[in-house]
Amino acid sequence: VSVDSSPETTINPHSKLVDLDVVIDPREANDLKRQKRARRSRRWKVGISLAGSIIMLGGLALWWIPKLAEQRITERLHIVRMTVAQVRESLPDTQHALAIATEPESDNAALSATRTLLNRAIDAADRLTQEGVAPLPNAPFLIGSSALDAIAAEQDRFSFMGTEAHAIAFRIATVVEYRNTLDKMFIVPDLPTSATAEELNILRSTLVASLADSVAAAAALPTDAALAEHTEAVLTAIDRFSEWQVEYIDLLRREEQAGAQDLIVEFATMTDTLKTQLIPALSVIRAELDVGILELVSQIDRTLVALPS
Repeated sequence: VSVDSSPETTINPHSKLVDLDVVIDPREANDLKRQKRARRSRRWKVGISLAGSIIMLGGLALWWIPKLAEQRITERLHIVRMTVAQVRESLPDTQHALAIATEPESDNAALSATRTLLNRAIDAADRLTQEGVAPLPNAPFLIGSSALDAIAAEQDRFSFMGTEAHAIAFRIATVVEYRNTLDKMFIVPDLPTSATAEELNILRSTLVASLADSVAAAAALPTDAALAEHTEAVLTAIDRFSEWQVEYIDLLRREEQAGAQDLIVEFATMTDTLKTQLIPALSVIRAELDVGILELVSQIDRTLVALPS
């Protein structure tokens, strides 16, 4: 019988941890090192690629942003020159409208034909006024823009010239409206020196309606400093027209033909006098606006020279 003489191994039943020596295979250690180096290499590659992208985008931005700013300035310069030129081109039409509006012999058709010319002139003037207050584009970073400097130097003049052009065209339109409104006053039929009772009633109604139309037209007369004295003469004539028709109807009723004829002559003289009294006011307006148009032409021409082409 052989007896194992090796010592017995005693295990403590209360022990929970057993210390074991961990042995790492050298090949596994090398694999871990290679993985770490690969991760570091990938991070470097990503970082370099990202840095390259940032540099490329930055370079592109440095090239593109100034180009975009220059494009905006070029577009704005084109709009400005076009707007100034449109006002300049409208001035001969404005002067033509002025001649018609202040010509005493112009009829309603000729006066009404000026409205299209004046509306175009006012629209162009308003666009130029807007250019005087519209924000300017930004200059290219660091390098600036001579075109933008030229626009900025003239911008205050845009509002001034636009306002002046609008005022001139609007004043001419005021004269046209004034004269068209005058033509709605004192409209009467052929005035007889005698009339039957029936004719008298019809004539009375017609004259009352004419007076009402004249009063309404007088209230609608546009105001202008040069026309103020004439407007007063119109109001005086309306007051006399109110009295005149009562006297005239009474003379017809009493069959006083001579007296009726005198009143007919008085009415014709009154209306002719109003037309004559308007002529000096029209002359003043034409002289003032002719000077204004010529001055505006000179200012616009200087501005067009100052703006780059």
